[in-house]
Amino acid sequence: MELLRFAQEQRDFTYHRMRQYEQLFAQSAATQAEIATIRSQHRLALENLAALKKAERIESEKVARMQQGAAPEIRQLTSQLNQLSLEFEKINDQLQQLNLITAATGLITEIYVQPGEYLGRGQALLEMIFPEKVMIDAFIPPKYQDLAEVGQAVRVKFPNGDTAKARIVAVPGVMQKTSAAEINPLEVVRSAILAQLEFVDQVNTRLINGMPVTVYFD
Repeated sequence: MELLRFAQEQRDFTYHRMRQYEQLFAQSAATQAEIATIRSQHRLALENLAALKKAERIESEKVARMQQGAAPEIRQLTSQLNQLSLEFEKINDQLQQLNLITAATGLITEIYVQPGEYLGRGQALLEMIFPEKVMIDAFIPPKYQDLAEVGQAVRVKFPNGDTAKARIVAVPGVMQKTSAAEINPLEVVRSAILAQLEFVDQVNTRLINGMPVTVYFD
């Protein structure tokens, strides 16, 4: 019964996927090859379900005959069930190919779709960042220039109040904090030492490109 129920679920799943791809194909967002693949998978799911139903019916009939010494037929039925199980696993492997899997490990910062929503070709699904590769550009006032050295430990405070440990990995040089076009003619040009930081430990705070942070020297 459990195997039959799962086969029915696979039939329904492939049916909805087939309708989804047909809609995408009508919008020129899916290829004929993709349509053929999902139709083939749906056909296999239907055949597998039909075979399981037949096997279940045969099994019910054979159970009644088991008391009459129908051992050879029982062995044949067992062989058929084993074959159906192998076919079912094959179909399940094909359905797994429709899942989106990434080998990268990172932090999801934004999801652009809702559950059940159809995706078009080239449509963005989500945004992922890799905390271990995140770099922070910090502008250090000249009075702290002695601390602007590679390897210097710092604390980074986020807008929500959370903090994280980081260290300076590069000091490209002295830069203006604002571009010349943004400076008022009467304003004194301010410069600072540009230092690039990387986090030491895993960061649980949701990171956004351009997020303002405050850097403290330990």
